[in-house]
Amino acid sequence: MKKTIMVLVVACVLVSSLFASFSFRSLGVDTGFGRHGGLFVSADMEVAKDLDVYARIGYTGNFNVSAGVQYKVAYIDIAKAKVPFKPGLQLDFNFGNVFVFEALLTAEFSFDARPFTAFVRPGLGLSTSKAGTAFNWGVETGVAYLF
Repeated sequence: MKKTIMVLVVACVLVSSLFASFSFRSLGVDTGFGRHGGLFVSADMEVAKDLDVYARIGYTGNFNVSAGVQYKVAYIDIAKAKVPFKPGLQLDFNFGNVFVFEALLTAEFSFDARPFTAFVRPGLGLSTSKAGTAFNWGVETGVAYLF
């Protein structure tokens, strides 16, 4: 019991210190197609250098709440523009006629033209519901206002 409480206290301190230093990066609209289609409103926050987290709410045939984390690992040069490559993980919770949980490995490519940014984020993963577990994929695109 004491170990559990200590682990929870340490986790709370780490999470609170992590979020104490975040800054909002953008606010925008996302859409997707494939098995992950829908329309979303999203907010992107920079938690640490090159580490972003994002949260989304939207509609995919059901009400959807999503969150993800991505880390900028490299830049790709495309026509004299530097495009960041950000692999990450996204978790989706779909509520409606059925509950569906999805976990996707993603790779985001973004194109900044201040004060806006556009991105494409393909993802592969699994979804699970009462009907069982299935392979899942999707490609999301979005436009956001950069702060």
